[in-house]
Amino acid sequence: MALSALSSAVWYDRKTAERHRRLNSTVRVLYHQTSVENARQIERTRRMFRGNEGYAGGGIYFAVSPEQTRRKAKTKGVVLQCEVRLGRVKAISSPDYSMTFTRLQQDGYDSIKIEGLNSGDEYVVYNFDQARVVRVDYNGALK
Repeated sequence: MALSALSSAVWYDRKTAERHRRLNSTVRVLYHQTSVENARQIERTRRMFRGNEGYAGGGIYFAVSPEQTRRKAKTKGVVLQCEVRLGRVKAISSPDYSMTFTRLQQDGYDSIKIEGLNSGDEYVVYNFDQARVVRVDYNGALK
């Protein structure tokens, strides 16, 4: 391996390790509601993917309780209980529809907390490695 390629690999590994340490510094159990079809795909692939649009751009949106997902979700049916690695959280109280993972990272943050909504606070992450499904509720029993 050429020296420049090796130094790039080391830099990448160091940056990746720093990011994961930061993500693991703030972890919360949060809730996401989706359709039965999407829930089955998430279970099969073990990955959640961001949407195309939202209050803070196309991300993966979470509520702080199962009940709050019922007021927030665009597609309904199944509640996912997730362990979400928030890392450094940027709080916002007004929409930023153009937010992206790249821009958030450039600003030094890993996730968004949307504060002041009538339906309660929301958290947004932009990368599938930040959310792990802990429990899937097809019957609406999560309380």
